[in-house]
Amino acid sequence: MKQPKRRNWIIRISLLVIISAAVLAKPIYRIITNREDLSKKELTDYRNLFNKKTLNDLHLFNTIESRSREPESQYIYDNKFNLFVTRAHIPDSLNLKETVKFSNEVSKIKEDEVRFSIHSYNSEIEIYSAGIPLIKDIKFKIEGNNFHIVNSTENQVSFYFEFKTSSLVLNNNQTYIVLKTTRSNIPVNMSLVKKGNLLYFVMMTGAADNVAVSREELFNILDKQ
Repeated sequence: MKQPKRRNWIIRISLLVIISAAVLAKPIYRIITNREDLSKKELTDYRNLFNKKTLNDLHLFNTIESRSREPESQYIYDNKFNLFVTRAHIPDSLNLKETVKFSNEVSKIKEDEVRFSIHSYNSEIEIYSAGIPLIKDIKFKIEGNNFHIVNSTENQVSFYFEFKTSSLVLNNNQTYIVLKTTRSNIPVNMSLVKKGNLLYFVMMTGAADNVAVSREELFNILDKQ
């Protein structure tokens, strides 16, 4: 009489294993196929985003490279600020002033999106990113306070806000970068910089509890076009 009960438990455990494997399969596949490499490799075009006065105090922390995304680099500036830099491909004719839009929305995060952390301003900022094809339109979803556009031109858009979540959405519905913090109202500067057929995304935050970026902190150290 005990055998049917035993078989039922075996079946239940087997189903649980199968379901767990199915849930984990996609993230594991992404990790394997992405073949992420962490290194101290510095990209010249990333460094050239900043003006000459800044370069002496700009130090590369690490670079992540993978098959599916452009390189993602983290810098330390003036021993006070964290900088995150990545890029994507765009048409030469893209006008940032006309293309970049903003909306007040909460950013949703999928569990299987690629992620790494930046410790900043007494909080971990989780950065999720995904590969993206050629860009046609750009929208930032921002959940936060004190939003302010610092600069908006054909080739560069810079802005400041104190955020809880934010995401960069391309081509109407494809999420490229999602930012999520464990603490609300973290001051952050962001810039989009166009150079030829490349679009650079730059983010700056304070690296410690007592350091907060001002509205024009990032804009002031970028190379002006």
